[in-house]
Amino acid sequence: MKCGNKMILIFLVWSLLFLSTTACEEKQPVISKKDLIEMEVEKRINRLINNKGERCKQELIDVANTIVDSILIARAKASKDTIPKPPKPFKPDQPDAFLLEDSFAIQPLLLDTLGLDSMRIEMDSSLQNEL
Repeated sequence: MKCGNKMILIFLVWSLLFLSTTACEEKQPVISKKDLIEMEVEKRINRLINNKGERCKQELIDVANTIVDSILIARAKASKDTIPKPPKPFKPDQPDAFLLEDSFAIQPLLLDTLGLDSMRIEMDSSLQNEL
């Protein structure tokens, strides 16, 4: 076969293949703009109804949770132990202060260690009598 015949044969095979595939396809129905608009409006309405239903459902669940929580709290308070707490114990009275007798006279400290023996310390007249 010549080169020209090969090309014609390839062209015929490809065109036959193309025609057979396009001929088997079903034709899409022609949809008018009005039908497209109606379909889109219907989709949006369905979406709006579904969203509204979901919101209502969630609100009902929230209200039901609140009611159940309040019922559980009321039951817990009703079944609470009825024995009252005992009162706090009273503080005891403060004991009376008692004084010890002073058996020693008051004397200056550190006179011997600081070398204050030579220094004259004037004492109160009441202390001089006790020494």
